[in-house]
Amino acid sequence: TGQSPVLNFQGAYSMQMTGFENAPAVMYAYVDLPLFFISARHGAGVGFTNDQIGLFKHQKFFLQYAYHQPLWGGKLSGGIHLSMLSETFDGGELDLGESGDPAFPTAEANGAGFDMNFGVQYARKSWYAGFAMMHCTSPTVTLGEEKVNEFKVSPSYYLTGGYNIRLKSPLYTIHTTAMLRSDAVGFRADMTGRIASHEIIIGYKTELNLFKKGKNKHKSVRIL
Repeated sequence: TGQSPVLNFQGAYSMQMTGFENAPAVMYAYVDLPLFFISARHGAGVGFTNDQIGLFKHQKFFLQYAYHQPLWGGKLSGGIHLSMLSETFDGGELDLGESGDPAFPTAEANGAGFDMNFGVQYARKSWYAGFAMMHCTSPTVTLGEEKVNEFKVSPSYYLTGGYNIRLKSPLYTIHTTAMLRSDAVGFRADMTGRIASHEIIIGYKTELNLFKKGKNKHKSVRIL
């Protein structure tokens, strides 16, 4: 295509309740870029998150891929998210008063699991619809070798859609969205709507050549 890929990097480190023992701390780093082969519709990303609160530490390393395809006058988009989960509990810092309870590790216990998300969306002119599934592999993470403490992440499903309602006045449009979430046990529906106003921007520019002989005929934009 003759284009150069643009590398995008994001990263942050955040601490809350600074000064308190075992205060929450969050760190993440993420890199993504478009991939130009066969067509310029590919995108890939890689990232890492570290979320620590109290004696628990949640870490995730993930890979992402997305593809966009023009279809029937609109655009079909799809993406997949692969991640490795790591959970750690520092049982050595516990102060239980009484020991011997197998439900509480007395040393650092950790476990890992593989997770996957995917989603598809179709958008055309003033409407869009999409479907996504989170935690497709339903990962189970076991802390420690005794397999006393474990937790399972259940899959969840999302159905989304939206439509832009054009009013008689061309200056306003109502943007409506709807999302249905379910974990195969219960469900929740959310609907929103907002009014957008069109913006009018007036701009002016003039040549300013510092190497030109004579005077540059220009004025400050504040007094034009």
